[in-house]
Amino acid sequence: MNNESNLSAEFTRVPVIDVHKGNLAAHLPALLKAIEESSFVAIDCELSGLGDRKKLNASSIDERYLNTCLVAKTRSIIALGLSTYTLQNIKDAKANGSHTNGDFKSNGDTVSENGNHEDSEPKSWNYKVQTYNIMVLCGEDYIVEPGSLKFLVEHGFDFRKQYSLGIQYLRGNDREENEDQPLRRIFSHLVKARKALVLHNGLIDLVFLYHNLYAALPDKLGTFISDITEMFPLGVYDTKYIADYVSRTQASFLEFVFRKEQRINREKYMKNRPHVKVRFQSCEGEDVDWRHCGSAKEIQDGVEVCFSYAHHGHCPVGSGCDKSHDIDHIIKHRNIEKERKGRKRKRPNESLNETAENGSVD
Repeated sequence: MNNESNLSAEFTRVPVIDVHKGNLAAHLPALLKAIEESSFVAIDCELSGLGDRKKLNASSIDERYLNTCLVAKTRSIIALGLSTYTLQNIKDAKANGSHTNGDFKSNGDTVSENGNHEDSEPKSWNYKVQTYNIMVLCGEDYIVEPGSLKFLVEHGFDFRKQYSLGIQYLRGNDREENEDQPLRRIFSHLVKARKALVLHNGLIDLVFLYHNLYAALPDKLGTFISDITEMFPLGVYDTKYIADYVSRTQASFLEFVFRKEQRINREKYMKNRPHVKVRFQSCEGEDVDWRHCGSAKEIQDGVEVCFSYAHHGHCPVGSGCDKSHDIDHIIKHRNIEKERKGRKRKRPNESLNETAENGSVD
């Protein structure tokens, strides 16, 4: 039986394998193999709290690191999302003996890295994707922040499941109790595989992963950076940094960035422009949970967008807010705002052009 989805640039849900101590033995071999075969790995940590947000955003990077270390030593990871991405174009081209000088096959045509097409088919990067949601439980005392728990509950997190089925781990350096720690084995396997790592708001997750699943945090930022560089020699990529300083998106919280880029990728596919296609692995089984990541429902006009949620991805009122938290609604609203500002900037230039054409310069 085929356990893969069809290759597609359009999808509205994703299969996620829920892993806990009751089924870890069954899923661990496939998880480790997926890491080995991947082109890169993406990780997202759910945390029990973040402490004082102002301290985490200190202007001094050294101070920011020290503050983040303090949080990582007193809070914990409560769930670990891990996705593996395997680029299949290169793999298929190598099998056909056509992978030379950076060229790879795509949808039956050969495309060079500079984007030149030898056929009329548009270029696509075809990835096989496998996603795991690993329920974890720190075996030591840690701080739990009500605000963080409230946010997680509103997004469907099951704390009863975490405390009954979470895979236990201990923080800091290795010790005798860590000899049978599967989470450390998974993270060590990732480090040994020497894969590129993708994160969102990466410094926080890197510090938590290091201290919770690798070793005690070093006192100096320079030592930490040297360790991370050695652990992930192919690079660490932060999608929040890319959203803020490269793509310059209207907002940079993860849900917004994903949905916006998902829509852009679909538009590129419809216009026969270079795009990404994915094929999901492990689509069947009792531990597979299909997560919706797109909405076909109509957006109601006249419903006001929540300012806080639209800009930061969270709202202090939570589910009790009477304004829209719908990401598609927010994206549509932000696009309208962008177009309106663009028209305002354009009007003075149009007036100057008309003045120059009429020759009436005062």
